[in-house]
Amino acid sequence: MDIKLERLNAMPIRTWRRLGVNDTSLTFAFPADTGRLAREPVITLPEELAPLCVEPESFGGFVSAVGAESENFTRGRRNAGLCIRAPQGVRPARPAAARYVLGGGDALYDCNCIVAEAGSRVDVVVLYGADGAGGPAFHGGLTRVIAGRCSRVRFASVQMLGDGAAHMSDFAALTEAGASVEYTQIELGAAKVVSGCHIDLRGADSSVSVNTFYFGDGERTLDFNNIVRHSGERTKSEMKANGALFGSAGKVYRGTLDFVRGSRKAVGSETENTLLFSPDARNRSAPLILCGEEDVDGRHAATIGRLDDAELFYMLSRGLTEMEAKRLVASSLLGAAMRSVGDERLRKAADKFLSERIKQKWST
Repeated sequence: MDIKLERLNAMPIRTWRRLGVNDTSLTFAFPADTGRLAREPVITLPEELAPLCVEPESFGGFVSAVGAESENFTRGRRNAGLCIRAPQGVRPARPAAARYVLGGGDALYDCNCIVAEAGSRVDVVVLYGADGAGGPAFHGGLTRVIAGRCSRVRFASVQMLGDGAAHMSDFAALTEAGASVEYTQIELGAAKVVSGCHIDLRGADSSVSVNTFYFGDGERTLDFNNIVRHSGERTKSEMKANGALFGSAGKVYRGTLDFVRGSRKAVGSETENTLLFSPDARNRSAPLILCGEEDVDGRHAATIGRLDDAELFYMLSRGLTEMEAKRLVASSLLGAAMRSVGDERLRKAADKFLSERIKQKWST
């Protein structure tokens, strides 16, 4: 069965069509509509958290960065997810966690809803892994977050799916006054990746940090569309994207800072650092700043290039092979992205996954 989703990850403002960054599509061929999960997810929740007694479909007011078609596609097939609430002032010592393992023919559609009430703190870590058997699999994820007054929400998604998988992730958050959201996305596996986030900083003095790490090898494709909308006064945002591309991998990264009228004294920055380890890898970046308010500070910077010759020479002089040097640099970027993930075992698993991919496929 062939399924094609179109006009995904559309830029807020379109540019020249020949650049190929205005939007993307996702095509996959396998019985994804079965909603089959061969293995039950492993979910752990701190006892301080309460269930959220609403259906994910009732969450309104959010904007999908990936697109309405993908949102409806995932909602209509939901077969998993977390719906949790952090009561006022509650600060659990450990994170809520969900671990999914997908095999060939599996289709996962998880809809996650997180509400942090005033003064609360909640950490959520979601892992998408593969069973090692290979074969086509699909993941469609939808996450919606409401960060109440002076609350803090940390959400981390770590994707380590198999080579035959397609992965689509849609994250959106609303912040009230003084709230903060930290969103970490680690994209290490899957043949096709489509990921987007839309953060609306509505409350004054609220903030967001978006930290992205991506790794592409072979003929994998990765497509990102991260948007932060500054609505409230004195809001702050920071978007960081770091990654490495090997083989014939292709990546598109769209990063948008949108300062709407009324967002006085808002500050936003976005930076991207892409390392190309192959002449056949293709990178496209589309940083965008939209200003509807004069008294704001928006900045962006992108660095795309190969490993510095001096750095490479130094590492080779210390006894490393070129492959080991590449693996070390990529692992350091991954480590920086995962600092906010408070799970040491998960950090080690992600680093091992990355190292093995480089070692097995891209030795010198």
